[in-house]
Amino acid sequence: MLAKRRFRQVVLDTWLGDINSFAVDIMVTAADYKLSDGQTRARSNVMPFPLQRDKDGLDLAQLSQAYAKVLDDFAATGLRHISFPAVDFEFDSIPEKEIATTTWRAIRVWLEGKSCGELGRMRITLVLSDNKDYQNYTAALLEQLPE
Repeated sequence: MLAKRRFRQVVLDTWLGDINSFAVDIMVTAADYKLSDGQTRARSNVMPFPLQRDKDGLDLAQLSQAYAKVLDDFAATGLRHISFPAVDFEFDSIPEKEIATTTWRAIRVWLEGKSCGELGRMRITLVLSDNKDYQNYTAALLEQLPE
């Protein structure tokens, strides 16, 4: 399943399925990510998501900063397609819908700060493994980036 928007020539979408079966230039995940068959994906294809839990846990400002950092690093590669997993499991007390909204808002704000020349023909995909996450992230995509 796929929900899609276009913003400043960048394709933004959510996809329901196994992130291991989704073909992208860069997959964002935890640094120690293992594929379902136990193999570690080649480091050239994986970019760690820089969320660091401290004694107070995580907050939405940290989440927004992490997306901006990863997108800056990705843009510098010159590659075209990046995928992110849902990160709501990292937050204990923040509703999943709020995390999904913050995610797409952070991506939109990052895009607004870039020129069309810097963005090229980029594609940003959130790959969700369950229907509830897919519903939350798709609703947030449609809310944060209306047609």
